[in-house]
Amino acid sequence: MDTGSGLIWTQCKPCLECYHQIEHIYDSQTYNKISCSHALCQRVQSQFMCVNNECVYKIQYGGGQSDDTPTTKDIASLESFQFSADGVRTTVVKDMIFI
Repeated sequence: MDTGSGLIWTQCKPCLECYHQIEHIYDSQTYNKISCSHALCQRVQSQFMCVNNECVYKIQYGGGQSDDTPTTKDIASLESFQFSADGVRTTVVKDMIFI
């Protein structure tokens, strides 16, 4: 999971162009796509935009603007996360932005 920015992302099932990874690919029952009418997709100068009737994000890493700057882009969504310590449920955060 990438935590190097203000957004959370990982490969999710069913990914169409998955890259090889050792860990299991994330599978969720609470994943929901963000609609184009969501406030994030309505903001001007945002990393989010409505494309083909889906709210998508595009983030460039490293501050570069060239074509070879690492980027990630896909559909923006909301997810519920459960945080625990020592296997004991501590808290559930609903509707976190998840990409």
